[in-house]
Amino acid sequence: MRERKPSEAIAPLRAFVKAAPDRLVGAYLLARALEETQKRDEARTLYGQVVAKNPNHAGASIGVERTTNTTPAKRLAAANGLIKKIEGSAAPSELGEAQTLRGEALLALGQTADALEALMRAAAASPTDPSTQLALTEAMIGEGRPGEALARLRALDPLTLATPLGRLALGAALTSVGQLAEANAQIEAAATQIPKDPRVALWLGVAAESKRPHDDATAMRKYKEALAIDARFLPAALRLAALLQRQGKANEALTLIKDAEAGGAPPEALSVVWGQALIEAKNPAQAEVVLRKAIAKSPALVAARTALASALDASGKAAEAQEELGRAIIELPKATGLRERLAALYAKHGKKEEALATLEKERTAGNKSPGLRVQIAKLALALGQSERAVKELESVASEDPATPEALFTLGRAREATGDSSRALSEYKRSLAFESSPELHLAYGRLLAQTGRDEEALSELEAAGEIASARLERARIRLKRNETDEALKEAEAAIRISSSDGRAHFLAGICLDLMGRADDAAMAWRKALDATPDLAEAHYRLGRYEMDKGRQPSALAHFRDATDKPLPKVTWEADLYFQLGFAEAAAGARPNAIIALRRYLELSATDAPARPEAERLLARLTKR
Repeated sequence: MRERKPSEAIAPLRAFVKAAPDRLVGAYLLARALEETQKRDEARTLYGQVVAKNPNHAGASIGVERTTNTTPAKRLAAANGLIKKIEGSAAPSELGEAQTLRGEALLALGQTADALEALMRAAAASPTDPSTQLALTEAMIGEGRPGEALARLRALDPLTLATPLGRLALGAALTSVGQLAEANAQIEAAATQIPKDPRVALWLGVAAESKRPHDDATAMRKYKEALAIDARFLPAALRLAALLQRQGKANEALTLIKDAEAGGAPPEALSVVWGQALIEAKNPAQAEVVLRKAIAKSPALVAARTALASALDASGKAAEAQEELGRAIIELPKATGLRERLAALYAKHGKKEEALATLEKERTAGNKSPGLRVQIAKLALALGQSERAVKELESVASEDPATPEALFTLGRAREATGDSSRALSEYKRSLAFESSPELHLAYGRLLAQTGRDEEALSELEAAGEIASARLERARIRLKRNETDEALKEAEAAIRISSSDGRAHFLAGICLDLMGRADDAAMAWRKALDATPDLAEAHYRLGRYEMDKGRQPSALAHFRDATDKPLPKVTWEADLYFQLGFAEAAAGARPNAIIALRRYLELSATDAPARPEAERLLARLTKR
């Protein structure tokens, strides 16, 4: 049992119980082993036998409640009664188990702030208990603190993380921060040992939903698998309801919600989930109605307050959303995460200074967590305060380099200061602690900028199926004249995100280089449908239309290209050359003169086209 091998403990424990039926320790340990191998009914029977002989046996009393399938409200009442009964006499680990039972019940009731407090006590009393760590992870994810949950798990005893529940906790945290490859590996490993635990199927479903693009079919199948294992497993029912609502199957979703309520799920918690599902289904006005009713019944329900703010924001009522979170901060001073939510809302609407000030207030109030300091640094970086960000992040990384996003953001901050060498070093160091698509993308992009193409391609491949990574790979392939491979990468980016104008544009460049001008023009038109301000697509289409003899269309594209702010680009001089000739052909003499003079300013003195431009300019300016 100490080695976390409960299945191997069962046979000798059965022999012990048979040989010494009056020794309660044998029956209790056998019940624990059976419970950990998912033989819950037999475990509950044994726990009950121990309690019948010794009503004061804390561990067995907790075991009975833990293996009894009941409503969250009844479990909370039982946990509170057990804590009151055993406090002062039970071992710290037993008290920790009772607090875990209480925390899980509070979590199911939607009272995440109270659940978090109970589970933090449980983890302090029994830090190696995997079930506690899993519940605590889920509570922290529910409070919007998945990065902090992951950092806590990474610091645990490896033996705890090697247990099925430890792996499941790690998988849940990794899923919530987007590290899906490692997350799936951990959850699948847990599935081989605890296949009948509905939480395994739940988190595999969440991981499928988190993919880009979403794998809703797999997610739905996994949620149904979880419910087949336990028809009253509320998290899976609520996830499935939200997914159905998003797919426009409102009646099916509502039926699930009503079934969950009939099964004993708390109405307020269901209202929160239903409200969140309505937000995701683009019906924030109805979500607002549902959530206000939930808050009227339970004003201290933090999840309802934050969900209402999301609904208001989704309805275009950003100011009201901010006011709602501000009131919640005042009315619920013990609640965690509210200022962080308010800061995120400020940042979303471009109020980065207010967001930073809000996080600084949270720090002043006593929250000095590494995660909060990383968020402060990220906002400082967004405000152009890169040196401040570097200083903050250096401090965090020196205290705990495993803090999620600390080293990654430090790399970004160093990159912003122009220190590419140290930025590369921070990105590489960060990979020892985390492996997000964004990290691999940033590292790969910077490797490409410094000429390390092979390493860049490898990192960008590790970024997975995100359009930006495929586009970066396409650019590297183009630079190396590997046009066919570049086109494949661009087409992969389009499949991932068909609304990404850059992907269509780059596909057009590849097609043009391959001599497929008409296909290239079609790709550039799709690029402009998605991103109308893409100046180079206008320029390329203008050239194409000029080649086809369609000067009015070409002129419109050239004018559109010059209307956009242009960074330093190699084709700007040619754009003004083409524009000058197109304006002249259209009889727009003043415009042609302006364009040709701009071309002469931009072009090299030995540019082959200069003489032609100078001759046309001379004719146009001749009185």
